Amino acid sequence: MRSVYIKALVLSFGILIFALAGFLVISRIMTYRMFAKGTPIARNAAMQFEEAGLEYENGGAKALASYLGCSTHSIRPYTSTLSGKAVTW
Repeated sequence: MRSVYIKALVLSFGILIFALAGFLVISRIMTYRMFAKGTPIARNAAMQFEEAGLEYENGGAKALASYLGCSTHSIRPYTSTLSGKAVTW
């Protein structure tokens, strides 16, 4: 009787590992497709990289830091501390 339980346990772990591997493969494929050339996310990232490069070329490190601070602020303007207070950047 004990060997039946062990077989069921091994089979369960095998199915779990197979499902996890499938999930990882599908997630990786979907991520690559989302960031492929010509997709909206890829164009947005390319535009942001280009703008950051122009800021650095025109104003140096200070201008780039200002640009990065501004873009980060527009994405997530508030954060909370450990006490739960909202703090603006």
